[in-house]
Amino acid sequence: MKSGRAIKSISFLFLIGLLMAGLLASGTGCSAKDLARGKTGLGEAEKRDAGTGSAGGSGSTPGTGSGTGGDPNGKAGKAGAGTREDSQGEVVVAVSWDGTGAGLTFQVALDTHSQSLGQYDLKELAVLKLDEGRELQPASWEPSGDDHHLSGMLTFPERGPGGEENLGSQVRGITLKIRDVSEVPERVFRWNW
Repeated sequence: MKSGRAIKSISFLFLIGLLMAGLLASGTGCSAKDLARGKTGLGEAEKRDAGTGSAGGSGSTPGTGSGTGGDPNGKAGKAGAGTREDSQGEVVVAVSWDGTGAGLTFQVALDTHSQSLGQYDLKELAVLKLDEGRELQPASWEPSGDDHHLSGMLTFPERGPGGEENLGSQVRGITLKIRDVSEVPERVFRWNW
């Protein structure tokens, strides 16, 4: 009889823990992934980024996704770095960028439990817009994974047609747009520095 009470007590505490985690997540705007990584809310840099629309995107409404990262000091190699996530429709798309020092290479992950992801060729569906107006088409998309969990490197050209650096000193922000994944017309991921 004591063991039955102990099991009920442990089960009750477990349920309370789950409830508290859910409340914490909903109250801070964190995703389940953020909580699993030990993040419980946005830091000061992320709050600043969110206010300028650089925290990622949710459809065609920039700045309403979840995001982490960002370097308000603009240090070489880290300026603009961070992960942005869009969970519209039946596919979650997360994009990580290591900042200006990493060039124009992005780690993209697509996750779903309802459809085949192999149909999405990001080389055809993505475009990168520089804040000064130019738009770049991907140079390559190298995916790996299975039909429900796909990730890969999405790379854009480092130099323009005239040999100029695409990520030169005049560029202070970039916007990655991914179209037509899981019937979502456009997903917007933004980084500013």
